[in-house]
Amino acid sequence: ARQIWVVYLLMSAAAVAHCGAATTRWSRSSRWFAAVVRNGWRCAAQELNLRALSCVNVSSTSAQSSHQQKILVINAGSSSLKYKVFSIRTDDSLVAEMEGDVVKIGDPSQSAVHSHRDLTAVDDASGRSSNELKVVGHDDAIRAALRAIKPKRSSHADYEVPTTQFRAVGHRVVHGGERFSESVVVDDVAEAAIEKLCDLAPLHNSNNLSGIRAARHALGARVPQVAVFDTAFHATLPRKSYLYALPRELYDQLKVRRYGMHGTSYRYVAQELHRLGFGRQPSRGVNAIVLHLGAGSSMCCIRDGKSLDTTMGMTPLEGLVMSTRSGDIDPGVLTFLAQHKGLDFESIDTMLNKKSGLHGLCGSGDLRVVLERADKGDQNAVDAYELLVHRVRKYLGAFLVELEGQLDAVVFTAGMGENSARLRSDVLAGLDSKFQIALDLDKNALASKEIEKQGWSEVQTTGFETKIVVMRTDEELQIARETLRVTAPARK
Repeated sequence: ARQIWVVYLLMSAAAVAHCGAATTRWSRSSRWFAAVVRNGWRCAAQELNLRALSCVNVSSTSAQSSHQQKILVINAGSSSLKYKVFSIRTDDSLVAEMEGDVVKIGDPSQSAVHSHRDLTAVDDASGRSSNELKVVGHDDAIRAALRAIKPKRSSHADYEVPTTQFRAVGHRVVHGGERFSESVVVDDVAEAAIEKLCDLAPLHNSNNLSGIRAARHALGARVPQVAVFDTAFHATLPRKSYLYALPRELYDQLKVRRYGMHGTSYRYVAQELHRLGFGRQPSRGVNAIVLHLGAGSSMCCIRDGKSLDTTMGMTPLEGLVMSTRSGDIDPGVLTFLAQHKGLDFESIDTMLNKKSGLHGLCGSGDLRVVLERADKGDQNAVDAYELLVHRVRKYLGAFLVELEGQLDAVVFTAGMGENSARLRSDVLAGLDSKFQIALDLDKNALASKEIEKQGWSEVQTTGFETKIVVMRTDEELQIARETLRVTAPARK
């Protein structure tokens, strides 16, 4: 009996070493001991060996299944960091699992707030959480996000992150200049190149770069970091679409030209249109005019799935009337203001980016407020809304000509484009007889319900070939797709 107990303890210790204290419990040891009594030493040893092997296999399988099986998407701003986690299925499709943000980063007067939501939770309330924390910079914000992402049953300490669960991290980078026409894995050379492009987007690229550096520092070299550029989709613009009529040396020396923005959103929409079969020639990409109407608004003319023209230019200022940005303006106005109002470059930049657009015209950059005031007879609000619609229609006509009438779909997306049936109706008014673009008012009014079900809704009048689509864009998913695509060769 004494020998039995000694061997029992030794074998139990071996089981603990193989399986871990969390998986080797007294009940298992009791079953092994019962086997000793019933079947003798050989059968009991065989059972224990099988159990130990089983535990090792489960551990190995678990590590293998979790090894780089998630894509983390990061969008780093000046005082915020947004993130979203996608799991990778066996067919390489992506499913959102968690999202969150850290706001008020680096504000010494108050604590940062970290909010995150488990998208797999049974109900929305149970999946949400929020807490205050001390965040000095993006490094702290990244660590806070990674702690929230860490599996609940992870054996890692609170300050550690099991990096093997990530296949890669995708980062939104606003400006890739001419240097980056595709998404890239970030190494030291790419990081230095992105830093050189900060002059083209000083309000964005430097913050995006901070997010990249923080993630590289937190996760190490084993987890690839991928930069996905907003400008990359517009790399197909022809020279006549991107050159400015300025002295040639400004382009040759400083690369002053039109680059376009919102490319990640446009790429997502173009791919979804093709997937859904909205193109008249299935073997080619779609011909579409996409209206990305949000706080920052732009339009894109897409031919065969590629960007042919767009409204934003070297910076996000050019083009449409936006919430706080002016859009197109005679450059002579700026020299006039400098001479007569004594405005310096910084003041002019602030005015054009933060004090113009709908806000500058009527005091609010929120379209809902603008429409409410317009309906009550506020002339400033009426002017603001009519100017917004006029500018959109102006570019819509130009893009129709560029496509020579070969148009498969008109697509509305982003905050205002997706949610304002009235804006869609006013933009497309009167285009049915001449251009065969006819909006069904009933479908248009009910579009939001369809979007909740499937992410998009057709709202054209039956019998008209040109589709009118309201679509919820998903830039985070597109960044994840790009990240998966770029890092795919590493898996082969």
